[in-house]
Amino acid sequence: MALAPFLPTELVVSSLTMIVLVCLYKAYWRPKYRYLYPVDWPTIGLLPSLVGNRNRLHDHVTDVLAGAGQSYTAHGLGTAGMRFFITCDPDNVRHIFTTNHDNYPKGHEFAEIFDIMAGIFFTMDGEECSRQRAKAQSILSDPRLVASIASRCHDKVKDGLLPFLAKKPVVEMQDLSTRFMFDVTAMAVFGVDPGCLSPDMPSMHVSVAMDTIMEVGLFRHTVPAPLWKAMRWFKIGPEGKLDMAHTGLHGFITQMMEQKAMTRKATPTPSMDILSSYIDDPDYTGLMHSLLITYMVAGRDTIGTTLPWFFYNLAMKPHVVSAIRDELAPIAAARKDDDMTMMTFSPEDTKPLVYLQAALLETLRLYPPGWIERKTVVANDVMPSGHEVRAGDTVLISAYSMGRMESLWGKDCYEYRPERWLYDDDDDIGGGARKKKRLRYVASHKFLAFNSGPRMCLGKHIAIMQMKTVAAAVVWNFDVEVVEGHTVEPKLSCLLQMKNGVMLKVNKRALIGHQLVTMALAPFLPTELVVSSLIIIVLVFQYIAYWRSKYKYLYPVEWPMLGLLIPFLVANRNRLHDYVTDAGQSITAHGLATNGMRFFITSCQDAEHPQRPMSGRLDRIVMPRQGEGRSPPIPGQETGRCDAGSRHEVHVRRDGHGGVKDGLLPFLAKKPVVEMQDLATRFMFDVTAMVVFGVVPGCLSLDMPLMHVLIAMDTIMEVGLFRHTVPAPLWKVMRRFKIGPEGKLDMAHTGLRGFITQMMEQKAMTRKATPTLSMHIFSS
Repeated sequence: MALAPFLPTELVVSSLTMIVLVCLYKAYWRPKYRYLYPVDWPTIGLLPSLVGNRNRLHDHVTDVLAGAGQSYTAHGLGTAGMRFFITCDPDNVRHIFTTNHDNYPKGHEFAEIFDIMAGIFFTMDGEECSRQRAKAQSILSDPRLVASIASRCHDKVKDGLLPFLAKKPVVEMQDLSTRFMFDVTAMAVFGVDPGCLSPDMPSMHVSVAMDTIMEVGLFRHTVPAPLWKAMRWFKIGPEGKLDMAHTGLHGFITQMMEQKAMTRKATPTPSMDILSSYIDDPDYTGLMHSLLITYMVAGRDTIGTTLPWFFYNLAMKPHVVSAIRDELAPIAAARKDDDMTMMTFSPEDTKPLVYLQAALLETLRLYPPGWIERKTVVANDVMPSGHEVRAGDTVLISAYSMGRMESLWGKDCYEYRPERWLYDDDDDIGGGARKKKRLRYVASHKFLAFNSGPRMCLGKHIAIMQMKTVAAAVVWNFDVEVVEGHTVEPKLSCLLQMKNGVMLKVNKRALIGHQLVTMALAPFLPTELVVSSLIIIVLVFQYIAYWRSKYKYLYPVEWPMLGLLIPFLVANRNRLHDYVTDAGQSITAHGLATNGMRFFITSCQDAEHPQRPMSGRLDRIVMPRQGEGRSPPIPGQETGRCDAGSRHEVHVRRDGHGGVKDGLLPFLAKKPVVEMQDLATRFMFDVTAMVVFGVVPGCLSLDMPLMHVLIAMDTIMEVGLFRHTVPAPLWKVMRRFKIGPEGKLDMAHTGLRGFITQMMEQKAMTRKATPTLSMHIFSS
């Protein structure tokens, strides 16, 4: 408003004309010809189309290219003489990036757009660019630096990312991924952890400044250079925001370099970071700020932009999560880590995981971090598609659109399907071996996520390694789902970031023991066991289809060899208690014939003689209490009662009353919906621990901590039923190898013994401090 008196009349008229044309475009042309060419208006070119489709720009460009045969020529503002050639044709891409690379440099306009990185290989062309890239390649391929980056990334996942997720039921994954990658990249570049990923979530003004560079970069791409340069001069609009971002970034780089100089004085030993490789090089004396900002942008943006899209797609495709976990299971099964902690995976673990890498590549196909590339035409040329380009034209290559072309990826090109990246290796089939999945090669001119030709991304191997380390740990330890009602859409930027991020519910997986050990050992199971399992499955289905439907409330079938228990229990596992009740008050049955197991199942007067012999030996007597409760009462049976009045009972009553008053009732008052079994179990665990040890574990609290010990106690009872129903040699063999339910039980035992040891040590310390006898069971 303050500048209005100085604006020329022509500018006002032009602005009004453009507004009218945009409104006409939205009202008439776009609804009718949405998937055809956009209108190339006189003077203002494609500008109304871009403004009118700003909320779906990426998809709009894709629609236009799909309708135009993957290439299209258009104009910018006529007064500036801007001409654009927009393409996603792989043949054109190969021509631009490889075959005739010298004719399509980034150009001085690109260097001006990203002026904060001027003078560095990211914005340069020619011999100087090649020299700088050669040095960067030698640094990024140094095994010591790669090992240092891998170690720091792994440690940040273990000590930063996983603990953070464990404490936050809902997270904004884009913000979290950006914080994580900013810290990891800063450690690689400067050897310093800025601590952006911490529980107090500090302000990230430097990271926001990096986002601003990419957002204003898109603005500079789409308007005439004189316009944004004038705005830069007056520091208004997006350019004023960018000026502040530049100031913040330069201040951060200065701070890191000063800190690095102090560290070098204190410890002259060279450290493994990128800055140490450049700090004494005279060729970069005046370029250090631009160089370090380039490395920070490259390291943070590729992974920090990809991971949110990756987890968003996994939340929508549970079968992909299952496939990744199946691939991780053998690694987890071979570990001897404490299962009460979260598991991480090293680069050596994740390197052979092809399905995990396919899932990441599929994310990059649909959501490439750098969704558009810009080139400048040096001399007139004809593209393989037949389009003519003239010297000075701007070429835009849409990697986002390329990943959505049916001619390249099939009719399901919009679907997230990692399997498209895999094939069966027939070389390993000989001799009866199983087929092995391998990654399918896709040429870089068809998949531009890591660029193509002489400008191929130098840190591709590091980026994939870091993404696999993060993805494996999160997928194994957590379940994620998108918060209901949250909308995910791309932001207008040179980066394919999310406009509003992605809100995810994060739930820690309850893992006690290596649950997938059996899967890991499956290739080594004998053929006889596989055949036996198939026979059992067939018999169970026969039982369900015929016998149970016809004689539902009569005796179960006594199968040859298998007896009663295996088909009986498997087929009725979802209603076992009621089925035992339906079968009558007393049943005689067999287990596996090979073990000679015989059972006498009763629920009435026979319970008075629990050791009645059959066939001259002691059989297993099963007396289900549920069936007893639904059978006629046993005459003379009385209910016992506890002896009251002891000092112990007084303390038990007091502890129970205190737990209700101070724990249970306040909790119920604050929670409109509760899962009562979990709540009751937590309450009684705390009360029982007070009675036994005189200590409150605090399971019943508002943050609902994970109850490893309680889960372990449940496991004992679940596996106890398993042991009741299978031959002892079978479960003892499983216990010996710690597989199946017995592997789960072994970890439960370890957890419970650890808890008891901790309580006993705590009680011993308390007794030393206060020798007075306390009224708790352990004290007795």
